[in-house]
Amino acid sequence: MEPNDKNQRGSAAGDQSSVNKGHEGEEEACKFIAQLGYKIIKRNFKYGRIGEIDIVAEHEDTLVFIEVKGRSNYSFGTPEESVNPRKQAQLKKVASM
Repeated sequence: MEPNDKNQRGSAAGDQSSVNKGHEGEEEACKFIAQLGYKIIKRNFKYGRIGEIDIVAEHEDTLVFIEVKGRSNYSFGTPEESVNPRKQAQLKKVASM
C-alpha cells in the first residue's frame, strides 16, 4: 500500500481534504485486510469522547483493532511512529469498552 496523507489538523479548507484522504486510506486498508482474510466488523468505532478505532475486524477467532495512518511522505515520521504510547493507551482503553 502506498502512504496517504492523513493530517487531521489544518485550515478549514484543508480539513475536508484531510478527512477525504483519511477515508480513502481507511477504504484502502479495509480492502487490503479483507484480501488477507479479515472480516470487517465495524469502521470508525467511537466510544464517547475517549476515542475512536478506525477498523474493528475479525481474523480466525481473534478480534483485531486497527489504527490507519497514511502518509504522502515521511517528513513527520512513519505511520508506525505516529502510534505513540499515548495513542496506544487510548486504543487499549476504547478496545476494552
